Amino acid sequence: MRLPQPDLSVSPTFGRQTSAREAESSNSILGAVESGDHAKLREGLSGSAKPPANAVLAPSMSFEHRMRTPLMAAAATGSLALFTTVLHAVNRAIGEQRMETNRISLRRKQLEYVDESGMTLLMLAARSGSVGILEAVVERVRIVEAPERLLDRDHSATTVLMHAAGARRSAVFTVILDELQRCYKDNVEEQLLASSADDRTILMHAARCGDQMGALSVSHACQRFIMPSRLRKLIKQVDGEGVTFLMHAISATADHTGAPTTTTTTTTTSGGGQRQSADEEAGEGGSGDGDDYDEEEEDDVAVAAAVAAAGEGAPRNEWVLDPGMAVLKSAWALVKEVREQLKATDSWGRTIFGHAVLTRRPKVFDAVFFAAREYILDDEIAALMGINKEDKSDTIMETALQTVPRAMAARVARRDQELKRAITLEERASTIESKIQSFIPGKLIVR
Repeated sequence: MRLPQPDLSVSPTFGRQTSAREAESSNSILGAVESGDHAKLREGLSGSAKPPANAVLAPSMSFEHRMRTPLMAAAATGSLALFTTVLHAVNRAIGEQRMETNRISLRRKQLEYVDESGMTLLMLAARSGSVGILEAVVERVRIVEAPERLLDRDHSATTVLMHAAGARRSAVFTVILDELQRCYKDNVEEQLLASSADDRTILMHAARCGDQMGALSVSHACQRFIMPSRLRKLIKQVDGEGVTFLMHAISATADHTGAPTTTTTTTTTSGGGQRQSADEEAGEGGSGDGDDYDEEEEDDVAVAAAVAAAGEGAPRNEWVLDPGMAVLKSAWALVKEVREQLKATDSWGRTIFGHAVLTRRPKVFDAVFFAAREYILDDEIAALMGINKEDKSDTIMETALQTVPRAMAARVARRDQELKRAITLEERASTIESKIQSFIPGKLIVR
């Protein structure tokens, strides 16, 4: 005879018992939140069948819902309306507790729970990019007097401040930074100098988000709170794959047009996503014979004008980065005094020029090319570009060029030829100068 199944399930993560009714109600609420169905959410929270308190307050036992509470799931959506609806339900469920100690404990637990990636409610609020959601969560941190939540790290050792830096909203970063100053004034520098498990710094997280004001806010904070000597070390730091802060900024420009999104570095989302292989990142399997991609016509006109000016001997500092690449511009402003960054190679041997090629944006390559010529000698740039047609074996740059559209490859070839002509002219000028110097009277040898 088959025994009846108990109406209980035990969570291996949280060690609590949950009735089938609670689990069903929890899944219904979380499903409505994650799908953005506000009407279904309101029905699930305040309909004729009132949900059990645990369904509103406790984390889901299902990996389908990433082990999150309804409030965590709502914060992750970035929808202030959804979050407010769930927050009211949470406050109501907590308010029904008779003992004040229980109410305090439940409020604290809402901030302490972590999802499958180790992210807390505060991290999810920061990553969402919603200032309203983040300010509401920060207010709860103050109410329960739990400032230590500002110092939490997820399973990939990413801090709350790093999540805020990667949120594409400068105001989000400012909220967390201001709260850190209020609670841990002496710890702000250490938070800015921290690295995640993949050795990515807060500058890298900000660069990868691709937001102009966000990157500038992080950059200004680093210059304000970090000692110059330590800031230089932060700028020079590379991640676990040898990728520099500047390379991350270059790679981020691929996300800001309709260009094919072939990323040049591995992607790390909140909670430590799966890494991509080098072949996947470089677009292995893609064809260089696909549809040509180039920038909008007006962008090409601007590029052509700058190239023409450079060819006529105009000062190179007249080359202005496109406003759409302000993150890249801010990165240059930080690293221009750290020449090693401009000459660095990552774990796959790719330089800043290789990363620029893999964005598939000719304008990005031009920006990197002309900006680099401000600080690096032409023969060094030629070596970094790594195009050697006399050698039968392909260089890393040539391999990368095989994966991008013809327009990108043509732009690189054009710059390579310009660089070679410039080097030739410089060599001739040097030869002439040395001959002139040999005939200066003061240097003549009189027998």
